[in-house]
Amino acid sequence: MLTSVDFRFSGNSSRKNSAVFVPFKVSAKQLQSIVADVWQMPAPNMLISVDAGSAHPSELATKDLCLSKEYRNWAQQGREQTAQTEARRTGVKPPPSPRSNSTAEETKRRSSSFFSANNPMLKRASASMMEAAGLNASNDPITTSDMVNRALDATSTSPEDFSEITDEQYKVVNNLLFQKLVTVFCAILDAAAMSNNWIIVDRTRPDESSTTAELLLELAIRQTNQRPAVVVIESLKRFSSFTSRASQNHVNALMKLASASTPISADGESTSSEVQVIPNPYSPEDFDTPGKFHDLKLPCPPFKEHLRGPTGTVAPKRKWMYHYSETTFSSGTHYIFLEGEVDSFPLYALGPVGYVHAHGGTLAYKRLRSRISQGKQLVMLHQTGGATQAFASLHKALTAPLAHRKSTEQLLNEVDIFSGELWAGAFGVPEIMMFKELISRAPQLFFKTILSVDLVNASAEQTLTTVTGCFANSNGGIPELGLGDAEQTMIFNAWERHLLLWNNSRRLRNHAHFMYFFLSITAFATALFSVIYANAEIVGGFDEDAMWLNQENFGNLLVILPIVTALVGTIRTRLRFVDKWKICEMASFQIVNEIYQFRTRVGRYGDLSRSDEEDKSDMNGKGSKLSAVNKSHCARER
Repeated sequence: MLTSVDFRFSGNSSRKNSAVFVPFKVSAKQLQSIVADVWQMPAPNMLISVDAGSAHPSELATKDLCLSKEYRNWAQQGREQTAQTEARRTGVKPPPSPRSNSTAEETKRRSSSFFSANNPMLKRASASMMEAAGLNASNDPITTSDMVNRALDATSTSPEDFSEITDEQYKVVNNLLFQKLVTVFCAILDAAAMSNNWIIVDRTRPDESSTTAELLLELAIRQTNQRPAVVVIESLKRFSSFTSRASQNHVNALMKLASASTPISADGESTSSEVQVIPNPYSPEDFDTPGKFHDLKLPCPPFKEHLRGPTGTVAPKRKWMYHYSETTFSSGTHYIFLEGEVDSFPLYALGPVGYVHAHGGTLAYKRLRSRISQGKQLVMLHQTGGATQAFASLHKALTAPLAHRKSTEQLLNEVDIFSGELWAGAFGVPEIMMFKELISRAPQLFFKTILSVDLVNASAEQTLTTVTGCFANSNGGIPELGLGDAEQTMIFNAWERHLLLWNNSRRLRNHAHFMYFFLSITAFATALFSVIYANAEIVGGFDEDAMWLNQENFGNLLVILPIVTALVGTIRTRLRFVDKWKICEMASFQIVNEIYQFRTRVGRYGDLSRSDEEDKSDMNGKGSKLSAVNKSHCARER
């Protein structure tokens, strides 16, 4: 039986959380009932899942990454900060910071007029300087301008001069990257709160969750006023692998919370009224530095992907994650505790899922590769290192202009790998072939659904624009094999029909106007000539000698005009130019409306949540048939 309870963590009396305990397989309809009746919340537009691997957020950058072209500006700032810190410690004023190449070039350009050969003051100063130096101005080929340029070059420091980075500079770069990620996560939280997107934290499978992203989320939540719904999905069976006292105490608290929960009635309502209080398992500040966990014993067996070489030890930067994950995520707003099989939870019933990826190790590499191959909606934060750096650089190389002309060797040279983990040795040609296959199968996939944004050079606003633009496009997934650009062709076909109907409506409108004016003119001429014929004697009579204005011709004209008028009126009535004009015009407008509804996925083209898995499979079957019909139709149009 489904049970629910409201609770809060001790030390935080202002925030009430809601928990639902699921002891058996739950259907999509039951899950939707929990959201609507128990939580009393509207269904989300999208679920956002963040993934940043398992390294500590303050140690994401490697020294090789710090020496890359994009990070050398940050490395320069780290060098200056180190110099300032050393100066404060020793009391010696640091030397002025070296100028960059751009500053030196600007100085040379602005000084070109002064250092010209025709400047007499410069000639006298140059002769004095060279005489003092023991040089002969008439014989030495070195000009004064060359001397100044050499002096400027000697004082300038190019970013290319960085060949190594000290530990202090390395810490500065890591802190800058850490703060940048927290800022981006704050922007994502603000946007999710305003657009009714939920943050999903799925801990049902330990190897599928990202402790780095979860800690960044908790730190970002403390820095933003907007707080979206954070849904935590937890498996109670997961805690059976932990042997620490903290984990056991937390499981006991959850068991007491489950015993205090009340059943959910058939109509989805819960009778729970009292708010329970359980101990807060941790504070995010407890994990601010990973060094305190280096010498502690792991509370559970490590993942085989985290074991290093023959020693079988875990890297120090990842030991903290095992202590962080020994309890439940403490910054959620709604919790779902599963006691049965985790595979039975219909996450799709809550809404489509979009992913944000940063950094990542071997496990994150597998997750990211799988989501790209499935065409999931995701945004990769470029320049964050790890597996995301490699995939994002490959994405950038393949979406650049004239990328189809690049060979595999050229693409391999453009891939950035700044890690020595297991995944780095296998990354290369298979990923390039996977990307090329996806591009040939779904050409717009890497321009709408799978995107990357440069975290170093892009602002938080630009990053947020890319994220929201990706998640606004609900056309996720890989199309059927063989369809290729069928969607694009279908849209072009719809536009072609719109233009055809529009041109026909303009042509029919011209015909209708011509018929109307012709009938008006013939009717006016008939009336005019009738009046003239009837009153011919008054106006002077007919001239029988004239070729056209005699009485016989006038009589014939009065007989022919009504006949022509009746004929044209009959043709106009039968052909219905006005009706056809309006129908074609309305149909062309309707096609435009359908095109934009299809492109924005609203109305009947929107994502419809099905009540259970069987309905979803039926929907997929109908979608396959519809896609096949569209494919054959596009072939006929071609």
